[in-house]
Amino acid sequence: MNEWTVVEYRGYKSKSEKTDWCSLIRQKVNNLYTRYFDEEVILKRDYISLLNTPKQLYYQWKNGVEMDSSELTTIIDEAMNNAEKLKVTYQKQKMSLPWKDYKKVIEGFLQKILNNCKLIEDYEDKQKSNLYDFMNEDNFYIGYICKYLENEMKQWQKKYYGVRNHKKYKRCKLCGVLIENTGNKRMYCIACAKANELKNATLRKQKQRQNELSRNRKC
Repeated sequence: MNEWTVVEYRGYKSKSEKTDWCSLIRQKVNNLYTRYFDEEVILKRDYISLLNTPKQLYYQWKNGVEMDSSELTTIIDEAMNNAEKLKVTYQKQKMSLPWKDYKKVIEGFLQKILNNCKLIEDYEDKQKSNLYDFMNEDNFYIGYICKYLENEMKQWQKKYYGVRNHKKYKRCKLCGVLIENTGNKRMYCIACAKANELKNATLRKQKQRQNELSRNRKC
């Protein structure tokens, strides 16, 4: 069981040690790239939970739960295999964009944000209330910019996949791209649906030929 004392996976630094506005916004920009584009970093809960299987079993054993070594090996091997499958699935859901092109996209977001940004006085007048005492101007603008970046990235993602706005979405079961959830049990994007139908048609023809050969032999 020593082989499972260390389970490696790729992570990333999600928080900045510096608290100035520039560092915090830069960290947000980096986090967005990691979440939407970096195929090597998968932080979905179900994937991480599978990777933690050896650790969870170890603490159960420490707490007095009786375990058989061969059974444990089977459980851990199955968990790692499922984790690898999940990783491939989640990698397919990442968009493809080089960092240099991503920076240009973010620059466009930031320009739009600066053009639309409201002064804190205008915000307070519209809300007819003052901000909490613990929230200074830096907190207000940093929160505004980070939230705006998040929303702009979600809109950009819809354009990337060519889906309409104000719709419900799901992932294609085969390739992982974002598709509209039309409520008719749709599971595939158009390309994968055609490929899947062609595959099924080929299998049906093969089965039909096998049945015909089987009947001919009987005759």
